[in-house]
Amino acid sequence: MKPEAAPGLYRTRPRPGAPLVARPAAALMGLTAEQAIAKGLMFAGNPDTVYRQIMEHRERVGPYEHLVLASRSGFMTHEEATKGLKMFSREVLPRLRAL
Repeated sequence: MKPEAAPGLYRTRPRPGAPLVARPAAALMGLTAEQAIAKGLMFAGNPDTVYRQIMEHRERVGPYEHLVLASRSGFMTHEEATKGLKMFSREVLPRLRAL
């Protein structure tokens, strides 16, 4: 992926004309789930919504071969995270494999 395609939260220029560099992780603190989804940093919702979010992100940044999942976030229990990951593998992943 080209650095220009990364969500703005991930990149910045220390001065005009300088190369893009990563921002500190502190920039992520305090984001709501809705803000993270809007910035393309997180996919969440029912299987159709997650698939649509991934496809929109892919259109914006270009195709990619790997998608790293963090299936537990915030106050989710282990059971909730496991349920979501299993649902992803049954209902979203097969559609992504078709790409």
